[in-house]
Amino acid sequence: MHNHSMLHRLLNGLTFLLAVLAAGPLLAQRGAPDPHAPKLADYLPEGQAYDPRIPPPEAILGAPVGTHHARPDQVVRYFERLAEESPRVHVSPYATSHEGRRLILCAITSPANHERLEELRRAHVKAVHTGAETETGPQVVWMGYGVHGNEPSAQNTSLLLGYHLTAAVGAEIEAYLERTIVLIDPVLNPDGTARFALWANMHRAKNPTGHRANRDHDEAWPGGRTNHYWFDLNRDWLLLTHPESRGRVAQFQRWLPTVLTDYHEMGGDSTYFFQPGIPTRRNPLTPERNHELTREIARFHAEALDELGRLYFTEERFDDFYYGKGSTYPDVHGSIGILFEQASARGQVFDGNSGRVTFPMAIQNQFTTSLSTLRAADAMRRELGSYQRGFYRDALAPASELEFNSWVFSSNGDQVRAYELAKRLVAHGIEVYRAETREAPYTALKVQYTVPVRQLQIRLARSIFEHRTSWPDNSFYDVSAWTFQDSFGVELETSEELPNGAQLDLGDFGGSKPAASAWTFPTPSRQITEDAAGWVLPWDSHYMPRAAVQLLERGVMVRVASKSFEATDPTNAFERDLSQRAVGITNSGEEPPPYTVSPGALVVTRGAQTLTQEEVREALIESAESGAPWRSMATGFTDGGPDLGSGSTPLLDAPSVALLVDGRVSSYEAGEIWHDLDERVGLPVTLLDASRVGSVELEDFTHLICVNGATQRFRDNDASTVLNWVRQG
Repeated sequence: MHNHSMLHRLLNGLTFLLAVLAAGPLLAQRGAPDPHAPKLADYLPEGQAYDPRIPPPEAILGAPVGTHHARPDQVVRYFERLAEESPRVHVSPYATSHEGRRLILCAITSPANHERLEELRRAHVKAVHTGAETETGPQVVWMGYGVHGNEPSAQNTSLLLGYHLTAAVGAEIEAYLERTIVLIDPVLNPDGTARFALWANMHRAKNPTGHRANRDHDEAWPGGRTNHYWFDLNRDWLLLTHPESRGRVAQFQRWLPTVLTDYHEMGGDSTYFFQPGIPTRRNPLTPERNHELTREIARFHAEALDELGRLYFTEERFDDFYYGKGSTYPDVHGSIGILFEQASARGQVFDGNSGRVTFPMAIQNQFTTSLSTLRAADAMRRELGSYQRGFYRDALAPASELEFNSWVFSSNGDQVRAYELAKRLVAHGIEVYRAETREAPYTALKVQYTVPVRQLQIRLARSIFEHRTSWPDNSFYDVSAWTFQDSFGVELETSEELPNGAQLDLGDFGGSKPAASAWTFPTPSRQITEDAAGWVLPWDSHYMPRAAVQLLERGVMVRVASKSFEATDPTNAFERDLSQRAVGITNSGEEPPPYTVSPGALVVTRGAQTLTQEEVREALIESAESGAPWRSMATGFTDGGPDLGSGSTPLLDAPSVALLVDGRVSSYEAGEIWHDLDERVGLPVTLLDASRVGSVELEDFTHLICVNGATQRFRDNDASTVLNWVRQG
């Protein structure tokens, strides 16, 4: 009987499935509506009238927001369309991603304000820097969406906010835009967003399942969270490693918004978070008034979400310590940075422990708190403006507590590291002075950078240079501290002396803003003398690996010093030209002393080349202009150690590198190495799936790079295959 019942149910189920499959073509022909598709009106405030001449987002997307995951090109195109249709909107590209996608900043304000937008911007920044007592013009509010590409409710929300601020009509919205400049950064990470949008849309169903095992909840490696090189851009506000961050920080420094929002998503089992975060996990350099104002703004979010009947929480999980994130970088500039975290549907629907999360619902929550942010900033404009205008003025008082007047740093040998640090400090608005000294005509030029204590950016400078070893709460959500001088390998000390030398600006680094700068240490190429017997590049040069790759690609035969030797440069061009101003050099007619070439240095000889002498010299000049400080050798007959033709300077072979990726490989670690070799060194890297390591010809590679997790997808014989490859040399 039991078996008969099971067979009966199986036949019934099979009959139903066949009927559904047979009806499929008929349903498709009828064009059955998607029962889960949202409508624009589902998001917008009740009772608000909109100008029908302004196109809604679906004019670009092809369907209402939340139906599909918007691609970054669609988001950018929609804001450009708004700028074409409305005098309230102006769009400015500020960077280009590694994959060639544009990042834009959209300013929405009254038409009258747009006519004098630059004037208003300058007045606002001046008032903040000088500590003006009263309000000088419209308030500036920055709304940032989607630094993590797989947190899609953020980027999709920006479309709704752009439409609302552009199309809403009535005396209330017009008066609001007269007293406010809203800056929308609609898609902070376009490369990651593009990856995730493709993933989510390719798994979209008309009748979605919220089961956590559904494939749209588990992206393929490396996922869409990070940028092209798999770097978390929300940790790059201070480091400025990537073009997206350099362009964004340049715009932040231009505008100094009073409030900045940072919209994210978290695990689907949660609800909705907005700051303040954990009270005991705050950066001690952030004034207490910042936390008070953040809590006052939070009341507006709570009221708006209560009206929707949504769950939320504050003062848990997330902290406000590291100034290199989007929600905390504003806090050290007198702004109020606010983090929002929405439980994620990732694809369409997720059945979490706190209830079902849908993509449209997540967007609605983010749009709701976007509007509550704007309401709070407007209602609290006097308190917020007064706090911001007093921030820099009050920042100078703690400087008297320090027992020194400046930080001083330099780097021995390789001046590039100190240069790169100084460049980033200047990009953050920190005052930096550069001075050059030389103990004697033929000693190496010493470049010293000085950061004065008494300056507007004293709080940010302290957060970078100070070493703190104890905290009220020693647990941290993420990054606990960052000390630039350690990461750049420079020597830092404090000094009672005041700065000397010239104050630097971004023009000293090759551009008026970071996004336009080559960010390369400029080394003069005049030391590549035509009559030299050879040229030497020290091992400790930051750009030495890049120079080696460039030369090998050009066909130059490059050697490596395995032993120390003494060489002479009769023109002393290296020391003279590095200053670019011939500091302290006089032509005494005396022969310069020999210099020491240490093991590991690159050596290029004039002879024994397959290229012509002119081709070799052109290749050397190109590498020098990219930052490699070559030094000439007068003769192959050294003053000490092996001569230039000795076997102690063997030829360098071009490396062939494979980096194991995919599977359980740490995409952060793999991306860091890929970026360094690809962008900084210029070395081709084969991205090799870790599961294929036993099925490819490893003999094609000289190096195999395995980061955390690389061996977890190895099959039975893969480890022995790699071991045999190593043993074979």
